[in-house]
Amino acid sequence: MVRRLLVFTCILSAFLASVIWLTQEQALSQDITQDEVTYNEQGMKFFNQGYYTSLPQGRAQEADQLFEQAIAAFKRSIAIKETYADAHRNLARVYYVQKRFNEAAREYERLIELTPDDIDMYVKLAAAYANQDKYPEAIDILEKAKKIASDERVVTMLNEFIQRLQHND
Repeated sequence: MVRRLLVFTCILSAFLASVIWLTQEQALSQDITQDEVTYNEQGMKFFNQGYYTSLPQGRAQEADQLFEQAIAAFKRSIAIKETYADAHRNLARVYYVQKRFNEAAREYERLIELTPDDIDMYVKLAAAYANQDKYPEAIDILEKAKKIASDERVVTMLNEFIQRLQHND
């Protein structure tokens, strides 16, 4: 059941990502400097190398080391600009991949504060909650996402996800 939930989460996240776009203007409005961008890019290089190279080749220990380096880089970026959403998003992703769902949830909660109209963050937070068997919290956050969703297809998918979570509750 959890596997189906995760697959559904991936599909829903991909769909929502196609609906919601972060623009260059949003990044500029955050007053982002080159330093935090550099650390964020460095973190992504570590993450990508670990996730797309080391893990598929069965080198889990190497991947874990790369993930820890990515986490350190994302945290440096956030230390410079605490409201830098991209660094928080990437940090949450690493935590999620590492199955550190409590830490991922904290980052997604922060992202919802920073980007309250980004429905994808609500879905990812719900998935982090569900992976901790916190189904009522997951359902609650998806209900909040429905209130800001303007696309009926998104609302329908959120309702389907809520129904699946209710079967686990």
